Amino acid sequence: MVRVVHQGKEITWYLREKQMRKISIVAAISLMLAGVGVWATSNTQARIDVPAGAQILTHPADVPNPFQIMMGARDLPVAHYDDYSLVFN
Repeated sequence: MVRVVHQGKEITWYLREKQMRKISIVAAISLMLAGVGVWATSNTQARIDVPAGAQILTHPADVPNPFQIMMGARDLPVAHYDDYSLVFN
């Protein structure tokens, strides 16, 4: 430990704080680099298979019109909420 005396006062806390700050920065950078390294070298082949018989739409003209889907929705269940805002016990 380095002991520095300035105007009769020992200021080792300053040096400790500075050293801790350096250690924290180095630790944060090393953790980030380790995470990026693991991510870059992972070779998982986690893919979602298309179910058999699924229709794959690749051309914009093949995609159904969302407005027509909404207009064609009939007799859907309605959400029912009970209003308890004026219930006092």
